[in-house]
Amino acid sequence: MTISDYLPQGYQPVYGTGIHPDHFKPDPTSNGQGWVVCGLTTSGKQGEFRITLATDVESTDDSDVISSDRGLATCEVVVNGERRTVQHPYSKRIGGLASVADWYDAIAIEDAKGRKTELTTPWSGQDVDSTLTRVEHNIVAYGDDEVAVESFSSAAEVSKWLEDVLTKTQVRAEVWQVRNAFESDKIADQTMLRRFRNDEVDGWAPIPFSTSYISKDWLEHAFGDELFSPFVHLRMLGAQRESLDADYALSWNELMESGELTREDIRLESGGDDWLVIRVLDSDLALPLPWPGANIVVHHDEDGARVGIDVLITEAQDKKNRKQKVWESEWGRFLDETITLTDAEIAEGINRAEGHLQALIEEEE
Repeated sequence: MTISDYLPQGYQPVYGTGIHPDHFKPDPTSNGQGWVVCGLTTSGKQGEFRITLATDVESTDDSDVISSDRGLATCEVVVNGERRTVQHPYSKRIGGLASVADWYDAIAIEDAKGRKTELTTPWSGQDVDSTLTRVEHNIVAYGDDEVAVESFSSAAEVSKWLEDVLTKTQVRAEVWQVRNAFESDKIADQTMLRRFRNDEVDGWAPIPFSTSYISKDWLEHAFGDELFSPFVHLRMLGAQRESLDADYALSWNELMESGELTREDIRLESGGDDWLVIRVLDSDLALPLPWPGANIVVHHDEDGARVGIDVLITEAQDKKNRKQKVWESEWGRFLDETITLTDAEIAEGINRAEGHLQALIEEEE
């Protein structure tokens, strides 16, 4: 079987990638149970990607065409002799099992980003020369990083990821495991999530917190409508904090008084010791961080002067990122600054957009 047999009917390719199904060759090391392909990584480096079927969980159906929800596999890449697991493109979990179609997308998305990196300007780097060039042209660095916390097996591992990501900024934060917090009295003022403006509590949310709750269930029940989620936004002036805004947060001092906190490399167990918190240093702020079931999103702007940390639901992010991929596949060419559209393409795009708008209007009616 070729990798095309694992792609769904009507598959929409990732815009901007040079990866195609016929580029995937049988992996000689997997006894016909995988494929290899060369492509660019997100950083623009050449890598050898490998998708390997997990035969012990694969369906035994004899059909020649494999649906996208069958044929679970793993994915890794070797760059300059170093091997790493690939991050799932939608859930943002690092490694694990996923469908072959999802890993195909992961490789194509990395390759597309790598090709875009090749075209970036001299001011896109993190070195001193790039920074000075940005200042000269009045350009600021910005970006975001996201990961599913279930990628890691301990608070220490999650904390390392967060600390590494925040090195682009002056904000410092840590991840702690918390036990036995607010378990004797679940409904009380100190258990309620709150809003912070700088170092002062500026309001309360009617959402109680207790480590006696199963964290994933708590997150989905409290924030399943996807309208709100725990967050902190900071503005920095060098190493000094100018402002801090947060919502659906906890008091770090009250957590320390009520519960047991540790940063030791203790293995997390779903349904048991599965509560983490993100502590923003030099503040009384702690964001509840369920494990598993949550994603951390870190976004920064203005050369790290503006920083945000959000705690989002993994399943909701998976759905959102899949929709984003479909949208970019359809409209990526129209957003590509290196492309000059023809009049026919512009007219076709307008007609398509009007069709989508009309469909939405009819749905509302």
